[in-house]
Order: sequence, then C-alpha cells, then structure tokens
Amino acid sequence: MKQFWAILLAIIMLLPACKKTIPGDPSDLPPDNPPDEVLPSVDDLLDEEGDAYSTLTADTRAKLDSIYQQKVEGTQAFAEVPAATGTTWYVSSIHGNDSYSGKSPDRAWKTTANCASKVGEGDTILFECGSVFRRTKNDYFIRGMKNNVTLATYGEGAKPIFYGSINVPASAWKQVGNSNIYYVTGSSIGISNLNIDNDIGTIVFNEGEAWGIKTLMTFSDTETKQNPKNKTLALEGVSNGLTTVDIPSYDFTGGADLKGDLSFYHDYSQKRVYLYCKGGSPGTRFSSIEFSLNMFAFSTQSPAKNLTFLNLDFRNYGSHVIRTMNCENLTVKNCSFRFVGGSIQKNYGTWRDYYTRLGNAVENWNACNGMVVENCFFDQIYDTAMTTQSNDSVASKNITYRNNVAQNVWFGIELWTVSSGVEFSNVDVSGNYFAKIGEGLTSQRPDKNEYGYSINAFIKCSSQNHQMSNFSVTENVADGTNGKMVFCLQLKTNQNPEGVLFDRNVYVASTDVDFARFFGKKTADGTTYAFTAKEIAEVQQLGVEKNGKFYYYESKE
Repeated sequence: MKQFWAILLAIIMLLPACKKTIPGDPSDLPPDNPPDEVLPSVDDLLDEEGDAYSTLTADTRAKLDSIYQQKVEGTQAFAEVPAATGTTWYVSSIHGNDSYSGKSPDRAWKTTANCASKVGEGDTILFECGSVFRRTKNDYFIRGMKNNVTLATYGEGAKPIFYGSINVPASAWKQVGNSNIYYVTGSSIGISNLNIDNDIGTIVFNEGEAWGIKTLMTFSDTETKQNPKNKTLALEGVSNGLTTVDIPSYDFTGGADLKGDLSFYHDYSQKRVYLYCKGGSPGTRFSSIEFSLNMFAFSTQSPAKNLTFLNLDFRNYGSHVIRTMNCENLTVKNCSFRFVGGSIQKNYGTWRDYYTRLGNAVENWNACNGMVVENCFFDQIYDTAMTTQSNDSVASKNITYRNNVAQNVWFGIELWTVSSGVEFSNVDVSGNYFAKIGEGLTSQRPDKNEYGYSINAFIKCSSQNHQMSNFSVTENVADGTNGKMVFCLQLKTNQNPEGVLFDRNVYVASTDVDFARFFGKKTADGTTYAFTAKEIAEVQQLGVEKNGKFYYYESKE
C-alpha cells in the first residue's frame, strides 16, 4: 500500500508540467522549432498612426530594409512554367550541341542560333539552369521572334545568364605612352567594325563592382553631328561605382586626352575604345571587364502577340533587352536585368549638341494591349526599367507592373506618348520597390535638369489630355532619389476624375529633393512640389496621396 501511495504522489507532482495544450499555440512549439517571424509589410507602414509626413526613424528604416529584402527574394524565385502547347525546344550551354535536334534535354542545342529558323508559333524554348549565353558579335539572341512563344527554364541551379557584352581579355589592352590611358582595338575583341553601330554603351568591371563613365564630345552643328567644338560634355555628380565626382568640360581631340578614373571614349574612326585607368593596366586591376554592345537581346514581329519570358537573367546591354512592337499580351516574370543602356541613339533629333544615350530593360513601342512585368529585378538601368511608349495616337491598356524591384534607374516606369487624346486604361502599378532613383550608372545623364527642374522619377507619365480610366499607382515604395520621385502630367484629383490615381504609396527622401512634378512639363504651366511638410500637405489637399506616407531625413550636405 505504501508503494501505491508513493506512485500516486509522484504522478500528482508531475501534473503541473503537463498543461492542457491549445492547437496552434506558439508556446507549445519545441525550442528548436520557433514560430514563424511576422515580417513587416507596406500596409503596416501605411496603417501606422501618426503624421503623414514624419522623420525617418531607425525602426522605420529597419522595416523598409526588411520589405526590400522580401521583395528581392520574390524576384529571385522561379515562376511556374506553363504547359507547352506546341513543340518544346531545349537549349543548354553546358550539355548542348547545335547539331542536335533540340527536342529533349539530352539533345539540347548549345546556342540560340537555330531558334529563328526552327521555332514556330505556339512553341516553348527552355534554357537549362546554370547555362551562360554570350553574344560573340553584335546580333540578337533571337531576332524576329514569332508569336505565341514562351521562353523559360528547365533543370536545377541558377537562372540562365544572357550577356549582351564582350568579355575583354587582359592581353587586349595597350598603353598610350607612359600615361594612365589604355585602349583596345576592335580586332582584339572580335569586332572588326567597332563603329557607332557597335557603340559601347558602358564598361562593367568585376560584374558590377565598378563601371565606366562614357565621355562624349559636343558639336557645333546639331543636325549633322559634325564640326566638333573639341570640348567634352560636362557631367555633374557622376559615379563610377567607386567615387562620385564632377567632370567639367575640357579640351578634347581624342582618347589620349581622357581625364578621370574609369572614363572611357569610343573612337569610331580609329575603331578603338580608350580608358583612363589609375594604377596600371585595366586587365591587371580588374578580373573581369565587359563591353556592353548597342543591340537588343530579343526583337519581335509586329504585332507581338502572346510572348512570355520567365526566370531569365540578363546582363550588360548597351541598348534595350526585351523590345516588342505593338504588343498584345507580353508577360515578363521573375527575370533580372543588370547594367542596361548607355549606347548612342543615332539620328535622334537636332536639338542637342551632344549624342543622346538610350537603354530600357523592357520596352514596348507603339500600341499596347496586355503587358505584365511582375517579380522582376532591375539594377543599373540608364533610362527606364519598364515602359510602353509611342509617337503615334495609339492606345495603351491592360498593363500591370507589380512586385518588381528597381534600383539605380532614371525612371522605374515610363508611360509616354506625344499624342493627346489617346487611351490609357486598366493600368496597375502596385507593390513595387524603387530605390536610389537617379543614382549609379544613370548618374551620367547630362539632362538632369533639362527644363529647369529635376526630371528623374520612380514613375513618369509625361503626356496630358488622355482618355484615362482605371489607372492606379498604389502600395509602392519609393526609397531615395537624387532629384524627383513622381513625374505625372494628368492626375486624378478632387477636381479631375480622369487621371492617374496616386494613393497608399510610401516615399523616403532627404529634405533637399523634389517630391513631384505635376500637370505641366514646362515651368510656366506645371508645378514642382518639394519634399517638405508644407508642399506635401498641398499635394494631399489636391486629393493626391491622401493615405500616403512620407518619411524624410535631413540632407547630409
């Protein structure tokens, strides 16, 4: 009996340690399996109590950094590849051979050389993960793509990389006398005709650790681009990734006159590229040097219908990357674009005394009916990350730019036409994260204040008097600019129901930049609003960003 009571007492003493559990109670999880962390969201920032315009605190900065990281991770994921309706073609730089059939992974092509002639409408092209594709001359990966084609991935590993650049070997560099100036010839990098058609948009060092500053000459005859003044184009606040400097105009007759570390000059007549490089030969200083060429990656038929790009990694393009005309249902998801643009746009007007440079990552030209860019990553884009634009009276509708990350861009998004009265409808710009607007590669632009005010922005809608309907810009983050954050000439306001709706966006900037340019392009008929409490309040009184959040910090200067 004593033994029975001893056992019973021991059980009673253990009972407090065996509490009743509630399914899903985080306190019941074992120590090595903690509950999922609740991460901050854009909605959390927008719904916080407090003034719309407030100081950027360390806590808010940490939340923004977390949101940014979540968005980046979303772009790194792989979009689901839809089932093929036609023939599936396989391309692998690792296991492929262009003499194979291309119709199975073990018979994959090595390059895209066969695609233009063999891929038909409704087909799918799959690129093996871990592959690297590089243009060996100034051509397209695929030119004149047919309609109803999907380009995506198969296999395991990193997204396939498409380089639009020439890798310059260390041995190609020749020194000019005993100076800090070096050059390469076209023949040394496999391009015999290194002229303006093959213009080098930028030079990328060590996969983006640094980049070149393109030197341009000014001209006295803007129509013919001749009769040089023998002066360089001045640049202010320009970055090469290592330092940020002003480069005043100086006397210039050729590449041997270059000034400034990593400044470069493409001499079309000599078919050479000159580079100013401190500390010895570029081939010794850097392990990787890429020359971005003035061509697209993919061009399409017009109209371009039902084209899909998934899970592809594009790097170093002097011009655009994906460029369609009159698109219907263009889809670009979970792709990345790094170092795009900087090449010369030939025959572009007569109103400047210097060459205009171009470069958009994803561009549709002319009419647009169905365009989705989602979960993509953009970094170092000379002009615009995502855009549809036209010179004609054509409609732009059914457009979605969502959950992308765009940083070091001149414009994150541009919706542009010179014609009045055209349709812009069913446009959704939401959930994107824009950072460092106007910084990086794009700091080389000379037109930062072309109209007397800064013109860069996370979004630019630069025409007026359109037929606007269901056009909204919501729940985006614009995190830092060296000029402006919004450029929009037709807004939805308390008095104007037909325009772009801006609401529930988060803005972060220093007190010495502009928030937005509204209504008019020219100084006389438009208004620029500074990023101050007074002018943000004026914007909200218009009915713009009534529920937005504005975080400011004092200028470091």
